[in-house]
Amino acid sequence: MAAQAHLSSIDAQDSALTHGLKARQSEHIDHRQVRNIIRAERFAERAGRPLNFFVTINLGHTACEADNASKVFERLRDNHYTKWLRDIARRRDQPSWLPAFYVWSIEDKPGHPNIHWLIHKPVGLRSLFESKLHVWLERLAGPLNNSQTPILIKPATTPTGVAKYLSKGINPRYAKLFRINPIPQGIIKGKRAGISAALGPAAIAHATIINLAIEVRGPQSATAGPTPHHLDAVNPGTKAPWRKTGSAAE
Repeated sequence: MAAQAHLSSIDAQDSALTHGLKARQSEHIDHRQVRNIIRAERFAERAGRPLNFFVTINLGHTACEADNASKVFERLRDNHYTKWLRDIARRRDQPSWLPAFYVWSIEDKPGHPNIHWLIHKPVGLRSLFESKLHVWLERLAGPLNNSQTPILIKPATTPTGVAKYLSKGINPRYAKLFRINPIPQGIIKGKRAGISAALGPAAIAHATIINLAIEVRGPQSATAGPTPHHLDAVNPGTKAPWRKTGSAAE
């Protein structure tokens, strides 16, 4: 509780410091982003769709410049991966594959900007996803140096540990609050870390309220939203009833 109170007390200060910057760039991952990443990983586990694969994209083995890393990855996620997952889930009649669950961060080691992406990958899609990812990356980042392994995909056997690993660029000021060993990860232009909308604070709060209602009123109330075992039914495009504008932020 003391840690949460401490974080809340400095949120406004940090917002004031970052408000109005013309060119968004950062030296560390904001503590609020780290908090959301950790909560997202835990929620995905409880929802029965754990973040089970860890993807590393080394843009140093592409034609992409470090300053464009955030923009390129945003397009890869939004214009390619999310649309592909939605389309293939519909074609194969697998609604439980949706919505997309993931968390991510970007690092910039000189000459080797890296993207770390922890995702929930449905069973049976690894090979197809990997081949698609190479195509998308080359389309967005230019020719790939495949001899240097620009893309590495491996199972995430300890997703909680991976979530903390990709958060290691956190501001050292807050690292102890999350039990993370902070390691400088360079300056990133654009957004340097985030989560999918379906794992955002509003989506998690919405699912929690619905599941509390189910526990109190009984299974019949599940018609209003996700059941305890299918929290993934939350629609990331649906606004929480108490929010007038906006959607789940990364």
